[in-house]
Amino acid sequence: MPLLLTQHRESFLLITNSDDDFNSLSESYDFFAAITGAKPILRLPAPDDSASTGALVEILATTDKGASAMASIKTITTPLNISQLDYFLIKKGDEKSREDSLKKLLSFGYKQTALVIDKGECSLRNYILDFYPVSKDNPVRIEFFGDEVDSIREFSVETQRTTKTLDEISIFPLIFAAGPIDSQSSLIELFDVSRVFIFAESAAEGKAFLKTLPAAPPVTVLSDTTFDTTGVDARSLSLSGLGVLLEERTSVSEIPQAVSGLLNGCRVMIVSATKAQGERLKDIFIESNMPVPVIKKEDAATYEGNIFITVGMLNEGLYIDGLIVLTETEIFGEVQRHRTQKKPGMSNIFKILEELKPGDYIVHFDHGIGIFEGLRQEQADNFVYDMLIIRYADDARLYVPVGSINLIKKYWAEEGVLPRLDKLGGKTWQRAKGRAKKRIEILAEKLIAHYAEREVAKGFALSPDGPLHAEFDDFFPYEPTPDQISAAVEIKKDMESDKPMDRLLCGDVGYGKTEVAMRAAFKAVFDGRQVAVLVPTTILCEQHYLNFKERFSPFPVKVDYISRFKMKSKADETLKKLAKGEIDIIIGTQSLLRKNLDIPALGLLIIDEEHRFGVAQKERIKELKTGVHCLTLSATPIPRTLQMSLSGIWKMSAIETAPELRQSVRTNISVFDQQIIKEALHRELQRGGQVFFVHNRIKDIDKIAAMVKGLVKDKRVAVGHGQMNNSELEEIMLDFIKKKIDILVSTAIIGSGIDIPTANTIIVNRADTMGLADLYQLRGRVGRSNVKAYAYFFIPGEDLISADAKKRLTAIQELSYLGAGLRLALKDMEIRGAGNMLGAEQSGHIHALGFDTYMEMLEEEISRLKGIPIEKEKEPVIELKIEAHIPEGYVDEVSVRLNFYRRLALAKEEADIFDLEDEIIDRFGKLPAPAEALFNLMRVKILCKKIRAASVKRLTGKVQVQFFEEGTDVLARMASEHKKYGHKLHFLPLGFEIMLKNIGIEEIPRLLIGLFKTIAADL
Repeated sequence: MPLLLTQHRESFLLITNSDDDFNSLSESYDFFAAITGAKPILRLPAPDDSASTGALVEILATTDKGASAMASIKTITTPLNISQLDYFLIKKGDEKSREDSLKKLLSFGYKQTALVIDKGECSLRNYILDFYPVSKDNPVRIEFFGDEVDSIREFSVETQRTTKTLDEISIFPLIFAAGPIDSQSSLIELFDVSRVFIFAESAAEGKAFLKTLPAAPPVTVLSDTTFDTTGVDARSLSLSGLGVLLEERTSVSEIPQAVSGLLNGCRVMIVSATKAQGERLKDIFIESNMPVPVIKKEDAATYEGNIFITVGMLNEGLYIDGLIVLTETEIFGEVQRHRTQKKPGMSNIFKILEELKPGDYIVHFDHGIGIFEGLRQEQADNFVYDMLIIRYADDARLYVPVGSINLIKKYWAEEGVLPRLDKLGGKTWQRAKGRAKKRIEILAEKLIAHYAEREVAKGFALSPDGPLHAEFDDFFPYEPTPDQISAAVEIKKDMESDKPMDRLLCGDVGYGKTEVAMRAAFKAVFDGRQVAVLVPTTILCEQHYLNFKERFSPFPVKVDYISRFKMKSKADETLKKLAKGEIDIIIGTQSLLRKNLDIPALGLLIIDEEHRFGVAQKERIKELKTGVHCLTLSATPIPRTLQMSLSGIWKMSAIETAPELRQSVRTNISVFDQQIIKEALHRELQRGGQVFFVHNRIKDIDKIAAMVKGLVKDKRVAVGHGQMNNSELEEIMLDFIKKKIDILVSTAIIGSGIDIPTANTIIVNRADTMGLADLYQLRGRVGRSNVKAYAYFFIPGEDLISADAKKRLTAIQELSYLGAGLRLALKDMEIRGAGNMLGAEQSGHIHALGFDTYMEMLEEEISRLKGIPIEKEKEPVIELKIEAHIPEGYVDEVSVRLNFYRRLALAKEEADIFDLEDEIIDRFGKLPAPAEALFNLMRVKILCKKIRAASVKRLTGKVQVQFFEEGTDVLARMASEHKKYGHKLHFLPLGFEIMLKNIGIEEIPRLLIGLFKTIAADL
């Protein structure tokens, strides 16, 4: 169909059956358009949300109405008020009010937030207006000078810093203007097209709609079915029977022979999605003495040869008279391709996102757990200072200067855990730290012992990668993410050592851990070693077996499995073959842990989710690991702090880059409504998909299943929950994987470990009763393929849920990858990951101290045992009696001010201060005097550490600088060369004084910076 459309030289409108057809059709059209020279086609997205509506409005407002376009039947038949497509242009130098500009953005459907991160958001701070247009890769920042536009620039979401300057920017609405029904019309009326193409499935609805229009263009119906009496046959032939399809071959190496028989009077174009895969196919033809070039698709029309390979996105092949087109679908089978997702770095985003807000539990290093009540400005010596207020038990309060904010951490524990407040000046905090320290010492000793055992154990070194390894890697039908590539490199390097590898690989379901494990498995098999893949459930065993078998199919590798679903006679036969070395990769559940299991050439053990095995099973795993390389996979993220503290003891790799799916998960929160549920079910089932329906109460789950069955009477509905017999539950889940079940009504047990690309709608009942991490993981079960996914979170009504649940629902709405809700969810999962790794017995101490304090103590103990001293940096005292703070009128959000205070306190170098100064000016405008003084004082503090000064105090008419004892050599050198410093210095036993004659208060920090830099240069 796409090739046919590129031959239509006049403008046209293509109406698709659904939004999900968009990607495959548009990619295929673009591919053939590049070859034939056809004009590009506009994609008119369905106005389902602000992002897609904004994109549609911009297209309609700026595009030539004689262009060709494509849209779904739903989009075309939806009446819209398109008579007034308003937008406004802002140029540098324009006279515009910033308040009026904000009002315009809000009227256009933008959402006002404190920090602009997602598309469709805006924020006004003093003379800075930020907003994120849906058509831009980066948000835009406008700085005003009074009511004049002083500058327009793009900035990075990740750093909030300017990346590009602009002269002007057009701003389009994210909503269609409201209006009476008689002012609404169809999108088709905006385009001057010569013909409408519509697919047969939507022909009746489309034709009926077109008849309602005053002047509809002629219609051509597109169908895969050949009509006997009507229509025109495009003479597309079947590829079946030519010997090129996957099911007609035993190996990809048979492709050249099959293709060579088709070249008589016919051109063959092979389309690969990646350059690497194209080169691999080229090598396959060369091995059969059949050279086939890889050419650019733009050169395909003029290439004179009868066979070639090109790179592009084409979803299926075709066969017409004189031309055969083969894609990876025909050669390798059905694939769902991802591209690497370019998302902002999470760690940098979280530095900028609000971290501490009033009402949060905090941990003070010396005083323990309290509640942060906010920032308060206090006056001392006629100067204003920002102080943090912390409430402790018995309503006691601690006032902490913002300069000491580094002593405070936000309290993190698993969601739902509420700590007890410590008594200010009491002993509860010290006792809790003492108890935890004893357990941490035992844990650290175990970890060090594990490291020592591995260091003395002898294994075997596998050979370095060669051409066949590269060939295996190139057969991966996706673009690997950078994290996948680096993890594979780290793992292979370990396997080339004679010390047994023991590495943990972390990454969410669908992030590509299995592919990395497969590359490690291939490396072991290549050297004649066997691989065992141990999984905790029969379902995962089945999934891994199917995935491994398909991935290794082009290579002479024997893959088999053993689980309860295999008949005993066949399982015994598998074990015999395994013992004889006839099976290269064996995948199994706890059946692989039997004592009499014989794997004579075991070289690599891959363990999926080890924490889900029992104590006895873990002991057997430990025996299996002896002397062999071991790779453990975990879908729960491991905190960076834990990774760092265990570096060198427990090797870890993390896959944090999610593959970019062509469609995002659209999330809806609603009061329980059977009509919405019915529409959601029908939409998913009509496109051949499956649905998860999560109801987390077993006592009435059957009642819910009956309700669902009543909404879709002809569909297959099943129930699954944790109180079922294990074998019964696993059979239900396996039937769902095999598409024998359309809707699975279950408890939250489906939250992890299951990857079903055909299930792209999830409905969660009573979402208000679940934790953020659970909801995040549940939503992650969908959106893993190339179709739009939907998540519905239902609640009983705002008046029926608790205040905490309302707060949680606010965070649920921010479960986007950048939202604050995700920050909470990921932190909760990190804590779970740490618990899985360190053992459940540590959870009580994590709750008592807070996660970050616990991890800090663990890191210190491990360093002590490793003989690496941790020197606590001495903090100099700065008392210059200067008004130095970030004014509330400059940065009004308390959380943002706190964030800057914290980052200033953590700065190590002057360059860090300059970066923060540039950032705050970029985001909020010119520094007011108190903020400028604050940045200078922080530079003084950093320079004090360099010259080992203990304190800097302003006294009457002078500034006194005292040194730590280890700084006395600096002082002695200064005394011998005092003339070079250019100031009148009076030396003291442990310091010196600077006279302040004719020096203004605001000049003191700059004077000290210059002096301290001169002193530091001599060190």
